[in-house]
Order: sequence, then C-alpha cells, then structure tokens
Amino acid sequence: MDIRDYAKMPARFSWGGVDGEDCTTWCATYARLLTGKDPAEAFRGTYSDREGALLLIARHGSLYDLVAPILIEQGWHRVIEPRSGDMAIINAITGATEGEPVYGNIAALRFGPLWSVMSEAGPSGIADRKARLVACWRWQA
Repeated sequence: MDIRDYAKMPARFSWGGVDGEDCTTWCATYARLLTGKDPAEAFRGTYSDREGALLLIARHGSLYDLVAPILIEQGWHRVIEPRSGDMAIINAITGATEGEPVYGNIAALRFGPLWSVMSEAGPSGIADRKARLVACWRWQA
C-alpha cells in the first residue's frame, strides 16, 4: 500500500477505530494494509471517546510507550529522518482552551513534506514547521 493511495481513501473519524478511525487507529490501518499486521489490534474497539483514548494512553505511560513496543515487535525500525510512508508520533496543536492552543502528541503518517493525521474533520495535513517530531518508524520488509 502506497501512502499516496492510502491518503486518497475515504475515511471518517470515530474514536476507537470502529466504524471509522481516530489518529492512532488510522495510522495502524495503514500499517495493516502495508504489512498485514495491525498495530492497534489489542486496543481497537476498547474505547469510544476522547476520555477513553486518554485513559488507554495513560495506562501505558504515554502514546510512545503504547505504540513503540508494538511497532518494533511488528518489524518497524526507528528512524531519525522521516520520509513518505513513515509512521510517527508528533507534537502538534490538538485543540484550544480559552483561545490558547493546546499541544499534544498524536500519531501521524509522513506524506511528502507534510504530516498526515486523522482529525475530527477527517484526514488532514500538518506542515513540518507546525509540528515537532517525537519519534518515527519505517517499515522495512
């Protein structure tokens, strides 16, 4: 599965990755189509709202601590310089409180010069300069 083809597929936001995708399950679905292995298999469908997602992440310590061991076990390798098709955790604006931006870590896919993410409005792009790379992995068959 090429990242360009995946980015063109229709997708709808839904917490937990059932009847739609959230940012983490959307990236995991790409991984499943690419590799045949679903990194979200253990937690897909176990939460249905933002609070449930945050609780799942908190139980593991962080989004990194939730996904990194799974990706490594499934054959993804940590890389420093992202390129198209890589999966990552980025720190970017995730909302606003009282008019001030709120930053958080989210799962993303590299798509050319952008980070492609699933938001409540559907797939969208975040420019490199508006996000900080936390960690990045590449599939190497």
